[in-house]
Amino acid sequence: INAEYMGFCWGGRNTNMSLSFVPAVRLVALALISVVVYYKLPANMMEQVLASSIVVWIVEHAELAFNYLCQLSFKTLVLLVVGLFLGPWLYDLFFCPLDYSVSLEEYSERLKKRGKSYVGKRLRGDTPPPYPNGWFRIFASHEVKKGEARYIFANGTHYCVYRGQNGIATVMNAYCPHLGANLGLEGQVVGNDIRCPFHGWKFDQEGRCVEVPYSDAAIPKACNAEIFHFMEANGAILVWFHADGLAPTWKPPTPPEIQTTGSWSSHGWTTHYITAHPQEMPENGADVAHLGVLHKGFFVETFFGLAFGHSWDASWTPGAEVPVLPGQEPTPPEYTQIDLTSAFTFLDHDIPGTKVNVSITQAGPGLVHLHFSLPVGCIVVIESVTPVGPLLIKANHSVFASPGVPRFLAKAILRSLVAQFERDVPIWNTKTFIRKAPLVKGDGPIMKYRRWYSQFYSEGSRRYAEGLDW
Repeated sequence: INAEYMGFCWGGRNTNMSLSFVPAVRLVALALISVVVYYKLPANMMEQVLASSIVVWIVEHAELAFNYLCQLSFKTLVLLVVGLFLGPWLYDLFFCPLDYSVSLEEYSERLKKRGKSYVGKRLRGDTPPPYPNGWFRIFASHEVKKGEARYIFANGTHYCVYRGQNGIATVMNAYCPHLGANLGLEGQVVGNDIRCPFHGWKFDQEGRCVEVPYSDAAIPKACNAEIFHFMEANGAILVWFHADGLAPTWKPPTPPEIQTTGSWSSHGWTTHYITAHPQEMPENGADVAHLGVLHKGFFVETFFGLAFGHSWDASWTPGAEVPVLPGQEPTPPEYTQIDLTSAFTFLDHDIPGTKVNVSITQAGPGLVHLHFSLPVGCIVVIESVTPVGPLLIKANHSVFASPGVPRFLAKAILRSLVAQFERDVPIWNTKTFIRKAPLVKGDGPIMKYRRWYSQFYSEGSRRYAEGLDW
């Protein structure tokens, strides 16, 4: 009941809630079963059951509880029943972070219920190389625990991520340099090292092979594992990818409230898998015209004929053109700045109290920070776009809030943002990429955005297979 019925918060299943309430549900179920056993089992079987003192205790207290319930008024019983049903939901709403994910298979099921089925039927078009250069999120920090190894394919690369007992993560080539066993899937973390499951070779957090259990010969450098540039920031493990093998030339933003002081709290995260090119998703920031068509609110869609509307205003500025304020560092050229304003209107006039201002920073091809300023504090939503295959994207959203912002409000902001995000998903899943698009006035600086994004491709950027559509 808790997992399937109560475990949905703002439209998303929250696994933390079900984990919190499963013990209580099991105890209640055990009490009910014990009462049935007490009254229904034959006498010879009852002797064996009653031999357990815990069963006797449960039966006695279940009877006391039943007698107490019989003495309550009807109004009290109704309130108690309502409380039992709403309690888990309220606990989830106020105390548990949002944990929501949608796979391609789930999108396909949604579409089938609407009489449609077109997930995966996308024409590639004249897309740029599938793996741009930059920083990309591969795991949330909490997904890689001490003594655990994980495997992921992203950016056309096979990664092994493990965390030693010292709490430090390591990102390395998933395949053992000896005979190619996958360290991320079957490797064993020993202290701060990882041991190959095939021949027992052991590698430290610098990638050095420090032990070959069946040989006392000197270990050549060719036996060392490949280590990748990475950083752990904003509650995530980010890896640097460059098609030409260059070292990092810039760093993503790390708000001190999240990264250094830790004064801000994490309130949830979402995951979506989408058949799109990583350039197409953040391109929506420069595509101003689609906002008024695709992102109308439910209120506007319902009462649009009664003179209500929804106004959007957005500006997109590459980092090199962002004005430098006194006392601030220049914005890196790998960044962009987007200022977004949204408001409900009546007779083409903004309705007071409905205007929302959002400051958005895109850092490279794979990270976007959205800053919300509210009367009770500040909220930051971090969006990551990671290519986990040609025209296959893993998109994550994580929400952080300053002290004083209640958890339910931070979750509501994230859930409403994701609701708008999911309006774009069917478009991304089925569109094609048109390199020389016939743009008109009002479309926004789309071509300027594409020129800015082109800096993340290089000579070594791999191309799609000829004649292959995804």
